[in-house]
Amino acid sequence: MAKCPKCGEEVKKPDKEWDYGPKRDPKRFQCQHFRCSKGHGFVVWNKSKK
Repeated sequence: MAKCPKCGEEVKKPDKEWDYGPKRDPKRFQCQHFRCSKGHGFVVWNKSKK
């Protein structure tokens, strides 16, 4: 769940998802790409949950 920074729409599911960093690195980031219904694309960075 993320909010579009341009129009404030809440987008439920990311259209792309990937990880940055070495496999077992605790500082690894998860990155999610969202697109709202108006076509704005934006990226959300999450610190790894581990």
